[in-house]
Amino acid sequence: MMQQLLSRLRKGLGRTQAPILFLALMLAPLQLPAGEQPSAGADSQNVRALDMEECVQIGLARNPRIKAAEHAVRRAGSDVHASFADFLPRVDAGFQARRLRQVRSGQPPTETEAQENNDNEESGEHSGNEETTISEGTRLLERSLAKTRAADSAARSASASGGNPSGPAGPRLTRDNNVGDPTPPPFNPFDELQQQLNQINQGLNQQNQSLANLDENLDDLNVRLDELQEALDRRPIDADSTSFNETLWYLRISQPVFSGFTITNTYLRSRLSREITEAELEYMRLEVARDIRLAFLNVLWAEEDLRSLKARITRLEAQLDAAEAFARLDMKPFLEVLQAEVDLSEARQEFTQVQNARRVHTARLLTLMGLPADTPLEVLGRLEAFQADFGLSLRECFMQARANRPDLFIAHKAVEVAEKDVHLAWGRFSPTASMDFAYNVQDRKYRDQDIAERFDYSDRQFWSLGLNISMNLFEGGRSRAMVMRARHELFRIREEMLHQEMQIAYDVESAYLVLHEARHRIDSTVKVRAAAEEAYNMALVRYRTEIGTQAELLDAQERLARSETNTNQARAQYNRARAQLYYAMGWLETKI
Repeated sequence: MMQQLLSRLRKGLGRTQAPILFLALMLAPLQLPAGEQPSAGADSQNVRALDMEECVQIGLARNPRIKAAEHAVRRAGSDVHASFADFLPRVDAGFQARRLRQVRSGQPPTETEAQENNDNEESGEHSGNEETTISEGTRLLERSLAKTRAADSAARSASASGGNPSGPAGPRLTRDNNVGDPTPPPFNPFDELQQQLNQINQGLNQQNQSLANLDENLDDLNVRLDELQEALDRRPIDADSTSFNETLWYLRISQPVFSGFTITNTYLRSRLSREITEAELEYMRLEVARDIRLAFLNVLWAEEDLRSLKARITRLEAQLDAAEAFARLDMKPFLEVLQAEVDLSEARQEFTQVQNARRVHTARLLTLMGLPADTPLEVLGRLEAFQADFGLSLRECFMQARANRPDLFIAHKAVEVAEKDVHLAWGRFSPTASMDFAYNVQDRKYRDQDIAERFDYSDRQFWSLGLNISMNLFEGGRSRAMVMRARHELFRIREEMLHQEMQIAYDVESAYLVLHEARHRIDSTVKVRAAAEEAYNMALVRYRTEIGTQAELLDAQERLARSETNTNQARAQYNRARAQLYYAMGWLETKI
């Protein structure tokens, strides 16, 4: 029954079936791929729409690498100030306070002993000093008295052996001389009394003489005691044997006079280092601007591919609908439906891949801009909007690179820094001179009152002024080795500078050639795309009018998709090469 109905329908339609099917397929609604429906809501209001140069400016202000380079520039400025400070005098002021206590045993005292020593320290030290002084004076006095006693004994012995006739030895000698005389001498009491009086007078004279000698010895002792006291007064006091409290205020000023030009070379080297750090900041800004432009162009490239894939999916869906309609009417084999489904599935898979690549490039762009990776962002512009002609020649590009590239400037400054290092190494052979001035105020208070009275250290003020000159005479060849090391480092940095110049020339030339090659590719791919689109439309009409086959339509569809991809690729490569050329020439802003 169904077959008969279909056969009648074929006979009734005849030649009018092709236009009817064509109109039905052309009026079919276009459908977007799944997941690509426009979402209207609160999130669409928070999306940031930015063009390429706005993204570059945000990245230059928020990128963490640039901020780190800015802090490095400030640090280099601090190093310059620190090296300049070596030319200025150094002023040092300070205060010292100490309390010294005598420890006689050489061992740290216990808590009880420390308390007893603190209570009896002053009286013990004072009594010890008095005992030392008294014992010394007593010994001198005893020696003087012993000498006096010895002199008295010698005088008495001499007077007793002198043969006084009225003394007690007289009668004995008379008796001995008159031993043959039997008649004793008559007793005369006045003679005995006279003798005793003479002895008393003689003893008084000797006593007077002894007293006179004693006075002389006492005077001599007093002189010696005075000398001993003066010696004690002049005796130096050892800080380890005397307890005292001391405070010291001091002010020192040191001024370098000559250091073999080391200070000068160090200051000049620090200034060169600051210039290098500033150039590194500019180079960092240049790199960030290039990376942001490349990431932005990658996002635009992905969006262009998504548009092409959307159009391709729409065409394939229309072809699938047509193939299914022809298959239902037994006008085309079901194999064409399967082929259309396979092509549509591949296009949707490619669409998903490009969509994921767009998200990746957008996250990369946000990271370079210093924004969170989940920030809603919409890029403005199309790839065909960046197709302005580039008006500089290759030679002019070389000149711009030599004048503007920060890394080339860094290479030249690195050579100058290496030269300063050689001069610093030679400065090790030169003498150094400096002038020093010191002013001190010392106040020392002894806990022993006697010592405090004899030695007054309170408010002692003294100053000193000196000139210091030093020079290394021999250090095992170390200075010469340092000079040779600095010279070889200079030669190495010079070679690196030449390599950097050649690398910059290569970057400029390669980017310039890629730019012009991509420019010619854009012209050719645009023409090819227009031809492929026309061929596809013709194949589509032929297929819907049953003149052409589905194989021809699929081939035309493939050529159109390939031409669209090539066009997008050529435009993206042209703009990427333009961004690379800006970077190679050292341009931070787009000037042409």
